[in-house]
Amino acid sequence: MASLRRTITGTAIWFGLSAVLAGPGSPAARADTLTDIKARGEISICNGVIGLRPYIYKNADGSFAGFEYEMMTYATKKLGISKINFVQLEWAALIPGLKSGRCDIIWSGMTMTEQRRTEGGVEFSIPYFFQDDHIIVMADSPIKTLDDLRGKTLGTTVGTVEEVQAKALVSKGYGASIKAFNDQKTPFLALLNNQVDALIFDRFSFEGQREITPNIRMLEHVSLPLIVDSKWQDVQDKAPYLMGGTGVAMRKDDTALQAALNDAIRAMDADGTRQMILTTYRAWDESQTMDHMLKR
Repeated sequence: MASLRRTITGTAIWFGLSAVLAGPGSPAARADTLTDIKARGEISICNGVIGLRPYIYKNADGSFAGFEYEMMTYATKKLGISKINFVQLEWAALIPGLKSGRCDIIWSGMTMTEQRRTEGGVEFSIPYFFQDDHIIVMADSPIKTLDDLRGKTLGTTVGTVEEVQAKALVSKGYGASIKAFNDQKTPFLALLNNQVDALIFDRFSFEGQREITPNIRMLEHVSLPLIVDSKWQDVQDKAPYLMGGTGVAMRKDDTALQAALNDAIRAMDADGTRQMILTTYRAWDESQTMDHMLKR
């Protein structure tokens, strides 16, 4: 009975989340983009993290890998689409690129926030991944605690929730200044070149980067839940998903495409594929369950 109750509740939450993310008074599901990509047999995806392990990166033979790549491949096949075309953009250009028609969706490790839904004018799928923030330093850095960040320069990426986190830390005295870069890879180069003292990133980006540059480490016992700008906190608290969830972004009137992607993510979760993919990339734990990511 517990399992049946959880399944029924989860289904209700999924439908409720889809309705909320579509927004009040939304028009009937618009089929234009979904029909168009099915007719083309191709979907264009705006992405700002290509090369960032374990999200999406290229193997030596030029083929793509990464948990996001495997998930998007699964989802697009469920939509009956055989080809993915990537539109690689700087992070801050992802939402403008989507809204201007440069791509059909954003699938790029983007944290779902009410600020992005409102000010950015996009909608999100149900979440497929969850993350929090950590402090990353060089292996030989004297920085071991948050207090050690006083007077230091923090590195992050423009327009990310990590930039919001960095600003909050500096406002509390944990850091003196911030250097924000246009992509997700340059901050790591800045750390290696002593341009910054510490980075604000998620654990999975750290572990992926450590495969390439093993002389970095993450501060122990310091895990920072993702946050939003304080003026958005009340609105964010009322969202039907837990802050930290990652979703696929689409234009607000693409409700048919949103529904199709939600169905694909549900199927990926139900048949165990999502857990299998995240386990392969050492990213699965209880925080990745739908029970955790969707508020009950």
